[in-house]
Amino acid sequence: AAKIALSEVLAVIDGPDTPQRGSAREKRPAARILGVVWDRVRAAERTVLDTTTIAELVAQTSPHEWTI
Repeated sequence: AAKIALSEVLAVIDGPDTPQRGSAREKRPAARILGVVWDRVRAAERTVLDTTTIAELVAQTSPHEWTI
């Protein structure tokens, strides 16, 4: 768990990442600009998922969680 990144878990559940259609290659200026923004959002998301481990999430939980 100490070395298992969230991106690895998601890849097992959802399958490998697939490239997004369009994005920065759009011909319309507004669509192209928004595509660049979404490309940056996906890159940031990927960084967080690649660098967050299961162990880090477990460390943030309370040791005693009771459900009644």
